[in-house]
Amino acid sequence: MRKNKIFIIIVFKIIIVCLFLAAWQINRYQEKQKINQAIKNSLFRPEIYNKLSLKPYNSYIISGYYDFSKQILLDLRTYNGQIGMYVYTIFITDNNQYLLVNRGFVPQDKIHEIQTDKISPKQKIQVFALPRPKLSIFAAKNKPEQNQWYSLDISAIEKYLAVNLEDFYYKQVASLTTVSAKYPIITFNENYQLNNIHLKYIYFWFLLSFTFAIMLIFFNKKSQSCQK
Repeated sequence: MRKNKIFIIIVFKIIIVCLFLAAWQINRYQEKQKINQAIKNSLFRPEIYNKLSLKPYNSYIISGYYDFSKQILLDLRTYNGQIGMYVYTIFITDNNQYLLVNRGFVPQDKIHEIQTDKISPKQKIQVFALPRPKLSIFAAKNKPEQNQWYSLDISAIEKYLAVNLEDFYYKQVASLTTVSAKYPIITFNENYQLNNIHLKYIYFWFLLSFTFAIMLIFFNKKSQSCQK
């Protein structure tokens, strides 16, 4: 009898935890929706880059050049069904400010085509700003000494590239300068949105809580029938 009560308490607590996680995912889903709406609105009304008036999830036009000797490749990424890497390169503005820009995605078989030295001609690009990501304890560990990167640890990147970066990093969504036809990087476009997969997690946690609730009901009925 005592074991039955312990089992019921444990299952009940699992149901509560699942519902809590589902509620948390709902909150995260709504946050991402707001962010994506902000990105969508700002991409069509880009502002001229100004360090003093930067806002997260806002779109900017910046002028300067890329330093191809200062870049990292973020590995184990997929884009449109392809496996490859994201290319993060330092962009030096006309005011000599160093920005970390995600130039886009390069498929695995095109990685050798990426330029890794010299600098680009002066150009104008459109980007949108993202706040520094918070590293998860589950994030894959980087190996800076081997130039292998699996998570976006901007503090470690600063140290590796020997630059000081601000509180934002950027994603390039357009180039206002002519790009070579052999350019191997697939850039993001004006329809770019953050991947919002939280709806799947909401369904998962609600379904799991429902499953345990059904299990609890059947177990309770079985216990009552055994007592008669």
